[in-house]
Amino acid sequence: MITGKKIYLKGLSFGITLFLLFGSVVVLGQGRWTRKKDFVGPLQTAAISFVIEGQAYIGLGDGDFSERQQGVWAYDPAQDEWVQKADFGGGIRTGATAFTLDKVGYVGLGFSAQNYEKDWWQYDPMINQWTQKKDFPAVARAGAISFVIKDKAYIGTGFDGQNYLNDLWEYDALNDDWISRANLPNGERSNAVSFAVQGKGYIATGNLGFLGFKDDLWEYDPAQDQWTQKADFPGGERISAASFVIDGKGYIATGSFANDLWEYDASLDTWAEKAKISNGGLVQAVGFTINNRGYVALGIGSDVEKQVWEFTNSLSQSFEQGIQFITDRNRNIQVKLELPQHGEFQIKVYDLLGRFLFEKRFLKNTTQHEELLPMARHASQILVIQVVFEDNQLIRRVYHP
Repeated sequence: MITGKKIYLKGLSFGITLFLLFGSVVVLGQGRWTRKKDFVGPLQTAAISFVIEGQAYIGLGDGDFSERQQGVWAYDPAQDEWVQKADFGGGIRTGATAFTLDKVGYVGLGFSAQNYEKDWWQYDPMINQWTQKKDFPAVARAGAISFVIKDKAYIGTGFDGQNYLNDLWEYDALNDDWISRANLPNGERSNAVSFAVQGKGYIATGNLGFLGFKDDLWEYDPAQDQWTQKADFPGGERISAASFVIDGKGYIATGSFANDLWEYDASLDTWAEKAKISNGGLVQAVGFTINNRGYVALGIGSDVEKQVWEFTNSLSQSFEQGIQFITDRNRNIQVKLELPQHGEFQIKVYDLLGRFLFEKRFLKNTTQHEELLPMARHASQILVIQVVFEDNQLIRRVYHP
C-alpha cells in the first residue's frame, strides 16, 4: 500500500533555510568535521561497514587499480587506532551489504571476481570468526541497501547485472530466516542510501542506469509493511552516498563526488543542510555512527581515499536544551540562555518574510544569560528569533496571536 506524499513548508531564506512549523524548534547549527587517523589497509572503495560495541568494522571493496579486497579492519575512535581482523569468509567482494544485529556483524551479496553473489555471512568479534548463514533468497546482486529496526534487518534494491531491483527482504537472525516484504513502489535502483530512525526505515537517492540518478526519499513502516514517499532529498540526484544517525535524525553525506551533509528530521519530514566535509567530495564512501557521532570514510575523491572524518553536532544540541522563551503580559519576550561556552552571542529577530527587525549582541564570560526583547509593537506578527554563536544557530519561531 502507498500513502500520499507529505506536504511541508520550506519558507524563508536569509542566509539559512527555515522550515516553518507552528511551535517548533529547529536547530541549524552546522556542526563540525574532524579529520581522524587514515585507514591503514589497502585503498578501498565501495566497501562495507558495521559497528559493534563502539568499534567500526570496515573492509572489502575495490582497491587501487580495481584490485578487489576481502580484508577487514576494526576502528576504535576512543584510541583513534586500527586493528586488522579476519578476512571476510566469502572471499573478495565489492558492492556488498552489511549491518549489525545482537552484537554480531552480517555481510553478504556484492560482486566477487566474476559473479554477483547471494551468500550471507556472520562475523563474531569475540572469536574473530566468520560463519556462513542461509543464502539471501532472491536474485544475486550488488549495490543493495540495508537497515535495522528492533531485532530484524531489511535488505533490498540493487543491481543483478541486467535489472535494477525494488524488492525488500526481512532477515530474522535468531532463526536464520528470510521473509519477503513489500516492494519499494516505482523504486528500482542500486547504490541508494539508507538509515533507520524512530522505528522506520528510509531509502533515498540511487542509480537507475540510463534513466539517471534519483533524489526521492521513501519511508518503510515494518508494522504495516507499507511504504510512504517523503520530502525529496534537497541535495540533488546522486548515487553512492554515505549515511549515519545522530540523536534520532538521519544524515546523508557525500555521493556523486559531493562534499555536503544533510540532516533529516523524520518527525517534521524536513531537511537541513549541515557543515561540508573539507575534502573536495566523495563517492562510494562508507558511513556509520559511534557514540552519537557520525563518520564518513574511504571512497573515491580526487583519488581512492583513505581519509576518515568525524562529525559532531554537540554545541547545537546544547543550545536546544538550554534555551527558554517567556512572554510577559506586555507581549515582550524574555530569553533565558544556558550557554555551552563563553563568547560572543547574537539574538536576531525577523518577520515571517525573513525581513530583519533588530538584533542584540552580548559577550558572555558566564554560562547564564537573560535578555528582554521589546516585542510589543510586533504583537500581531509571527516572528523568527535566531540565537547565534559562531556558526551555530538555534531558531525558534514564536507565534503572537
